[in-house]
Amino acid sequence: MTACFHCGEACPPKAQEVLILGQPRKMCCAGCAGVANTIVQAGLERYYSHREAPGLQDGFGLGSVVSLGNGAGVETPSKPGPVDETLDVERDFERLAQRRGFIQQVDDPEHGVQLQSFLMIDGMRCGACVWLLERGLSAADGVRRVQVNYAQQQALVQWDAQLSSLAKILARLRALGYRALPFDPTAREERLQLIERRQRRRLFVAGLAMMQVMMLQTPLYWAHPGDVEPGDAALLRWASMVVTLPALLYSGWPILQAAVRDVSQKHLGMDVPVAIGLLAAYLASAIHTWQGQGEVYFDTVTMFLFLLLSARSLEANARRRSQRWLDRLAAGIPQAIQRIGPDGTEKVLAEDLQVGDLIAIEPGASLPADAMCLEGDVHADCSLLSGESMPKRFASGEVLPSGAVIAEAQAVRLKVVRPASASTRADLQRLIARAGSTRPVMAAMADRAARYFVGGLLIFVLMVFAAWLSVNPARAFEIAVAVLVVSCPCALSLAVPAVLASVQYQLANSGVVLQAGDGLERLAQASDLVLDKTGTLSVGRPQVFRLSILDPAFSEHSALALALPLLLASPHPLAMALARHAAGQGICPSKDDSPGVVQGFLGQGMQASLPDGSVLKLGSQAFVRAQGAQDAVNDAANEQEDVLQEVWLAIDQVPIAHWQLRDALRDDALPSLQAIKAMGLRLHVLSGDRQTAVDALVKQLGLLSLCPEGRFLGAQLPQDKWAIVQAMQAEGRRVFMVGDGLNDAAVLAAADMSAAIGQASDLARLHAGALILSDRLASVVFLMAAARHAQALMRQNIAWATGYNLIAIPLAALGWIPAWGAALGMSLSSLVVVSNSLRPVPWKRSFS
Repeated sequence: MTACFHCGEACPPKAQEVLILGQPRKMCCAGCAGVANTIVQAGLERYYSHREAPGLQDGFGLGSVVSLGNGAGVETPSKPGPVDETLDVERDFERLAQRRGFIQQVDDPEHGVQLQSFLMIDGMRCGACVWLLERGLSAADGVRRVQVNYAQQQALVQWDAQLSSLAKILARLRALGYRALPFDPTAREERLQLIERRQRRRLFVAGLAMMQVMMLQTPLYWAHPGDVEPGDAALLRWASMVVTLPALLYSGWPILQAAVRDVSQKHLGMDVPVAIGLLAAYLASAIHTWQGQGEVYFDTVTMFLFLLLSARSLEANARRRSQRWLDRLAAGIPQAIQRIGPDGTEKVLAEDLQVGDLIAIEPGASLPADAMCLEGDVHADCSLLSGESMPKRFASGEVLPSGAVIAEAQAVRLKVVRPASASTRADLQRLIARAGSTRPVMAAMADRAARYFVGGLLIFVLMVFAAWLSVNPARAFEIAVAVLVVSCPCALSLAVPAVLASVQYQLANSGVVLQAGDGLERLAQASDLVLDKTGTLSVGRPQVFRLSILDPAFSEHSALALALPLLLASPHPLAMALARHAAGQGICPSKDDSPGVVQGFLGQGMQASLPDGSVLKLGSQAFVRAQGAQDAVNDAANEQEDVLQEVWLAIDQVPIAHWQLRDALRDDALPSLQAIKAMGLRLHVLSGDRQTAVDALVKQLGLLSLCPEGRFLGAQLPQDKWAIVQAMQAEGRRVFMVGDGLNDAAVLAAADMSAAIGQASDLARLHAGALILSDRLASVVFLMAAARHAQALMRQNIAWATGYNLIAIPLAALGWIPAWGAALGMSLSSLVVVSNSLRPVPWKRSFS
């Protein structure tokens, strides 16, 4: 039967054909035919001439096609080879990656303009692979920065375009024994499904072989001497050897391949002792079977393979769940979108949308770019970004984030404010992809320990073998194999990565995205929580409560029209609230007195020059210096109104208008703060609002009785907040900061750990260690609980892996653990670590 030219599977009698390299090639199915046509149409058919045989390997394998967006795809070569032999192939990858925008320019303060790309890495199996990749790539000419994320199986590589290229980097990775392509979430799902199918097949073969070998060996286990004829015993051994061989070569192939790669790179990974133990046990058993005497360990080999692959499958599933959440951010983006023009609507590619374009989004469609609501209220499902299942209401003038799914009965008109490439979803993808740039101290410690452990183990095995040769040569080999097999570097290597993958997935499902790789470790050590008020403890959607016109020459309409250019230039929640208020009244910027260049002052306000030379200011009373203006304002300020926030408008310090806005507290603020206090943290509130507003908030929440040692301060400028956090740190406190505003960026960066909540400003999101997308303060509680849970699990895993090896290895060296017991112990040790890592975060959801 003819094999498929693309994948190598058997073709049906009436197979489809595709013209490749000048000849018609048979395809087994419509899928292979479609992929092959894509390769040919992309001008990349010469990839078929680079491979050695058709078929698929794990991940980016022989004949596998990886999409690079919008239907374009490339097929990877079959095996790693010398850099100069595969460089031409990688150059085609690079050209396609440039066309699809997977290579970005970055401004490095030390080296100037550099290029960078996120790469999907196939073949990483433990933390030791991270070490090898980072050092192997960093040694290449022109490579300035390498950061590998084990949980996401990807790497950030930055290089000097004058000294290196993506083609050389990909070829270098092949020489190290890894396969890589520019990171594309839309392609990774196909790759993950392929790997899952391969893993399931390998696990099935190992399990089937284990059961079959156990069945064949059972008569030899229980028979008394002389019960089994020598010929029958030999037949059972030969049958066991035949059944074990395909399991070793197929199910154990990733282990053997990884061990060969590690040895070729002069690096001792966790698969090296495992592979040596498997091969030694099988070869010795095969020799004994051929000679007709001696012990055989076929049952040990198959059981060891099955249990080890089971543990690794659980760990890989935890990682893939985390990866899939990231990939969902890119899924469902419409390729074409309806753009509204002067001559009607037209279909354009989502990536071609520009700021200011009017678009029509159908019900149930995903928004490809950030867009402003133009008419009436719009309800949208933001669960992909926030984890909240209920649709969210967006009023006229508010911005819907990309990734939101329209939940209206008819199409809605929106105005693009940020294109797809710079949208909320795109930013989030980049931030998450950068999350693995730092790793917890525990992870680095475990990786170092695992590397030294493997080298020390191999030396110890040789010493044990030599010692038993002099004491009891007949048992020397058996005991050496038992020591190799019983040792568990896997548990040590997986102790931290498995926990991180599991906890990060749980956080993502709750609308929390961890940006800092070591964020959980830093957060678990936090002693103080510092909160901003507006947008953090409050909802962050102020509403205009009262307006006072202080200059009779102005009306509410004209005052808002004059202030509107300044309002639109500010990302502050109060400015945005007034801009929405103006849009709701149909107010446009004043044309007669349009101000010039707008200047912003963090935590204070905005100002601009008017055509007549006067200065227009908008912000706090202190900023506009509207002295004496308070007398002109309705002074009916009762205790409840202390929570109001004020915005002043003045020309040359002469007050024109005064707005008071009210922002409701989050409904989960009090129970969330009580839960955090119960964890032992001190609570602080540092706000730019008036002290009276902060005092009213403290009284409303009962913060003085909840945390009498806390600091609750108002009228705090960014530098004031920064100084207070620095003072806390000087006292030995570990500070966790939660905020959302532009003026919180400095203190978010200064804190030991920080989180930006809700619709935080771009600068706040950039400097925060975590993003809380759910717009719920309860997510801060979950983040804290997750951090402490992860810290506890990592310590438990490391303690278990260390204690197990300290006990099991000496017992095996003394000959007290048989080979099958060693295989069982090692596999169960890995299963204990992985199962412990998958435990859910314990926390009370009643208030969320």
